Amino acid sequence: MQFNISVIIPVFNAEAYLEKAINSAVELEEVKEVILIEDGSSDNSLQICQRFAEKFQKVKLFTHPNGENLGVSASRNLGLRQATCDYIAFLDADDFFLSNRFKTDKSIFLNNPDADGVYNAIGAYFYTENGKQIYGKLMNKNNLTTITAKIATDKLFPTLSLMDKYIGYFSLDGLTIKKTVLKKLDNLFNPNLRLHEDTEFLIRLAYYAKLYGGELAKAVTLRGVHDTNSILGLKKDKKKIILNQLKLWNSLLEWSVKENLKEQYQLHFKRMSTIYSTMHLSRNKALSTYVGIAAKDKELFLKSCYYNPLHYYVFGSSFLSKGIIRIKHLIQKTINIQHYQISK
Repeated sequence: MQFNISVIIPVFNAEAYLEKAINSAVELEEVKEVILIEDGSSDNSLQICQRFAEKFQKVKLFTHPNGENLGVSASRNLGLRQATCDYIAFLDADDFFLSNRFKTDKSIFLNNPDADGVYNAIGAYFYTENGKQIYGKLMNKNNLTTITAKIATDKLFPTLSLMDKYIGYFSLDGLTIKKTVLKKLDNLFNPNLRLHEDTEFLIRLAYYAKLYGGELAKAVTLRGVHDTNSILGLKKDKKKIILNQLKLWNSLLEWSVKENLKEQYQLHFKRMSTIYSTMHLSRNKALSTYVGIAAKDKELFLKSCYYNPLHYYVFGSSFLSKGIIRIKHLIQKTINIQHYQISK
């Protein structure tokens, strides 16, 4: 079995981390080409990309027309169109692969001819103490982003979509797919999403493709955590968090309707969209909306109580409200840790 991999790295203002990322991909035997998509950076990222493209034959550099900044989705889509290998992996410019990155993947593809892709756990590498403090509150004690238990390929879509019991999720940086699987997708990455575009892509991919769990208990890639991470920067802006979540679920709802998915799937995405749309309302309007939801759709109301901080409207940003959020997160972490220990 030939296991030739194209690694796609979108690059935007990543001069401090870029060399580490590229080197981690170049040095792996399975990686036959590293595709850099320079997305109109204002720092020295383009010069670094050019230097690596000149130094290594397997490194290929592409830019958007006129050096424009079109966003990470458009950059990954360009990379996918340029990829020539049978298998594709992704890497953010501030992350880096570990030496075991593709070890389990190769074995699973070899032993499961029907496999369209393999997903693995990724860990965290802290460049700054502030990033560590913020990120640590979001993660379990292992700092792993992973599916915390082995699940069947046909259960992955409802799991990632939050229709089924939550047992974690996986990152794009831990995924390897066959290039042929792209033909199954209605679209690639959604350029209208500037955040959560990877989550939206993975959920749709899980619907069409057979994705196998690989190395779930040990990291194969490390996410670079620093003060300028986009997700960390949003933590202080609740309105933007809500808006981006709403865009995510609206995109999935539109997709489910367009592709005529099962009615239960369309209903779920509609519910999730409704949950986040109510968070833009004033307290009185939100509470009256929830009364209506409780009367008409019990399941939506129950989902709202978990995914939507209903307690925020009742208790405001008080100590009690923050305490409820913390208890909810602790319960979720406990569930994740238990599954993680079992799956070991």
